[in-house]
Amino acid sequence: MQLNELIESTGVRGSFLSKVVQRLVHAGMVSSHRRNRGGFSMRVSGEEITLLDVIEAIEGPTQMNLCLGSGPGCERKSWCGVHPVWQKAQSAFVKSLPV
Repeated sequence: MQLNELIESTGVRGSFLSKVVQRLVHAGMVSSHRRNRGGFSMRVSGEEITLLDVIEAIEGPTQMNLCLGSGPGCERKSWCGVHPVWQKAQSAFVKSLPV
């Protein structure tokens, strides 16, 4: 599908949609075609991609708080009373997304 067709069918601003589609291309979910009638196509079937995959391709890793990311993050997480609450909230969010 060409970008202008995507813009027309979704009603999303072209500049924003272009950035979203490019992130999906970079994540390997979508292919970009550059010829006369170039455009975009899915690289994998929709059944193989989850909503979480799409969100993380566009926004980056899902992380509700600094302490939930990989790496050192927050130095208090080993003793912080709120850290388990953030973990539970993150887990509930991820599980609530359709597969």
